[in-house]
Amino acid sequence: MKILIFEWLLGGGQWLDGTTAGQVGGMQAQGSQMLRALEQDFSALGINVIITLDSRIAYTPQPQTLSVPIAKKTSLHRELLKIAPEVDFILLVAPETDGKLVRCCQWLCEFQHKFLSPQPAVVELCSDKSKTCRFLVENSIPTTQGILIEPDGNLLDRYAQVIPALLPGVLKPNCGAGGEATFYVKDMAALAELVGEQSEKVSRPMRLETWAEGTPTSTSLICGPAGYELLKSTRQVFRGWPIGTYAGNQADLSDDQLSRASQLAVRVGKSLPPTCGYLGIDMILGNKPGNDLVVEINPRLTSSYTLLRTLDSRNLAQTMLTCAT
Repeated sequence: MKILIFEWLLGGGQWLDGTTAGQVGGMQAQGSQMLRALEQDFSALGINVIITLDSRIAYTPQPQTLSVPIAKKTSLHRELLKIAPEVDFILLVAPETDGKLVRCCQWLCEFQHKFLSPQPAVVELCSDKSKTCRFLVENSIPTTQGILIEPDGNLLDRYAQVIPALLPGVLKPNCGAGGEATFYVKDMAALAELVGEQSEKVSRPMRLETWAEGTPTSTSLICGPAGYELLKSTRQVFRGWPIGTYAGNQADLSDDQLSRASQLAVRVGKSLPPTCGYLGIDMILGNKPGNDLVVEINPRLTSSYTLLRTLDSRNLAQTMLTCAT
């Protein structure tokens, strides 16, 4: 059996982004760790791994991995389409930012029956943070209140009536990942200053949502027709307050927090359309159960995978296969 594992930052996506290899720093390092873990886990099952690799990046694949180089003039789309018919499984890892993950799913839509990552319908839903929150509300799952703000140059005037009720809040890209361009907004004065200083970063649709006090938590599901497996919940760690740089996860939640996070994640899993693969559910666990909220659903493998595979006695690649078949 063969699997195509495509990771955007290492696999050639940076050519499409127009970025210099390594420019994304920490995110590329996380991508390298995830790709290495996936190579190891699928290879341990006797599955032949195929990856695409940006020709500028100094990443050494596992000896048994087939690496397809992607250079500046290479069509990443065409290369993936050439590989897809030859493999049994496909696993796509890309940021939701500006529709990147959606685009990858669309490229390979005719092969979605091979996906070990979420199906296009789930990716499209969860890549849009405002749509995700509306979906959660419709399914009676607690989430943050917020609004979608279009970048029309009159942000403060157009939304003046609704913004105060959402402050203090968080302003972030409606289609984004990895905490990019995410800001804590204390009041209207702070928002006005932010819009003035960060005009380039807020020049796309943004979501303004209420700030939720509590413990940032990540819970992961591995989904498929055979059901889903709930993985251990972990606490998200950030450098800085109230919003800082993501610094990984810690497995130090209390038994009560673990139980609450699991219950909330199960509700999300049951509400979503049928899908395969790994979902990362970001939530805030409040001071009491009634204050727990789902913030985002990541329709892709997240950096939590590298920690979770050390906390779980199973080979998580095998779990993906078992759930999908």
